[in-house]
Order: sequence, then structure tokens, then C-alpha cells
Amino acid sequence: MLVYTSMVRRVIEDMVQRVPALRHIDPRRVAVVAAPRVSLGRNGNLAQCQALRQPETLDYAYWYHPRSRRVVRVTPWVRHRNTTVRLDGVEMLYVIVLRLPRLLRHDPLETVVHELGHIGPNCDGRMNPLRHGRRFEAIVRECVRLWRRDGAPDLVAMMDMDYGTIMRDYGSLVAHSFARKFVSPRLCPVDDPPPLEAHPDFRRRRLEYDPAELEIVPAQWTPADVPDILTEKDLVYRVYTPRGARRVSAAVVQASRISPRHETNIAIPTANPGGA
Repeated sequence: MLVYTSMVRRVIEDMVQRVPALRHIDPRRVAVVAAPRVSLGRNGNLAQCQALRQPETLDYAYWYHPRSRRVVRVTPWVRHRNTTVRLDGVEMLYVIVLRLPRLLRHDPLETVVHELGHIGPNCDGRMNPLRHGRRFEAIVRECVRLWRRDGAPDLVAMMDMDYGTIMRDYGSLVAHSFARKFVSPRLCPVDDPPPLEAHPDFRRRRLEYDPAELEIVPAQWTPADVPDILTEKDLVYRVYTPRGARRVSAAVVQASRISPRHETNIAIPTANPGGA
């Protein structure tokens, strides 16, 4: 049994010590969880880094005619609210969500480094202002190269495993995930909304509108049952397969840890290393 998220946490702890461009990251403030995909197909995202202290801004969606600059449809104002994630008393600044097992059909190491690259330069819960592009991808490639050269050899080898190798060597792919839905930022109603003209795009794009002709489109609020706080009590284990994921008890995972390969018990070989 391989607890993949625990292994990735060990990888991140090793990376920030060995790769200069990642030394600003505090791995204690970065949560790693998994979410399922229904197949091993190549379509869809592989992972996502969510910053948990982004500015809680006001915004709305709008549609306008490019030539006349006239706004024809808008949603109500929404407020972006961060979700709090507190694990064992420590407030997380970032959550990295791994899409399993789809991630394993690609390059897991490059994907993890890519998501770490989105962590802000002060590791303060905000996103890195440097977004996707040639410079960003060059930094990712250099970090991957350095860690492949200098990283802990056993962890480097484990990050190269695909789904078939994990099943052959460990019997199952297990990861931590949230039992309740994790969404951040959440889109919440605004009790006292400002006028439409307060949107920064109005001045920048020189927009205008006629209230009598404006269509109001319903906003896509985050459902009320989505939690605003998640803790270690919301973490569960799930087994991930190409057909989806199913929950497995912590007792089953603990019972499989008969011969830990690392001090954090991240992986248990299916074979008995000393057995007949």
C-alpha cells in the first residue's frame, strides 16, 4: 500500500532543502490531498495549487458588445472568500490537490514542481505573480533537473512510478482526501453591493450600460453546504483506481504498515521483506 500524498509531502520537504528556487516554501504550511478522476485518460487537469490567503475581492461577470462597449448582461456582485484549512492546529497557506490516478499517466514530478511554482515568493498564502509562460516553465524544468540530481534517491525513484508500477510493487494506491467538498475561494453573496461602475474594468475598458436594457444573470454561488473551515477531522483515506475512488478506514491503512520503508510510514511493499 502506497499512501501517495504522504510520499509527496516527503518529496516537498526534500525539495525545499535542496533546490534554491524552492527554499522560500514552508512545507509545514502546504497541505497535499487527492481528488479522483473517473479514468486514466489524458484530458483534464493533473493537479492544482490553491492559495488560502488571497485578497477577498468583490467581482461580477459581465458580457458586452466589443464595438459599442455597452454591457448587456451581468451577474450580481460576488465576494471571493478564502476557505480555512487547519491541520493539527496549524493553519495551511496552500493546498495542493492531486488528480489521481490521471496524474500518473504524465510526469508527476514535473507536475508537483509546477504547482509549487505557483506558491508566492513570501509563502504567505498568495499566488506567485509569475504565471504560465516561457520563464515559468524554464524555472520548473531547472528545479526538476536539480532535484533529480541532488534529491533523495529513493524519493526520486518513487516519483517516477506510474500506476502499473505502484500496483505491482505496493498493491494499491491510497491518498488523503477531504471527506467534505473543498472549494477556495468560495463565491458568496454581497449584502450591500456597490454600483456596477465600481468594477475596475468599467474605466479600463470604457464600458457603459443602460439599466433599462441590462439583463441580470444568476450568479453561480458556492453551495451553502460547502464548508468554510476544514480540519484534520475532515481528512480520510481513499483508494484510487482507474474506475474512481472509494473510502478506506484508517485502521486498514494502519494495519498495512507492518514494515515501513520511511519514518513517516509512507509506503508498504506488498511482499513480506523477511517472509518465506
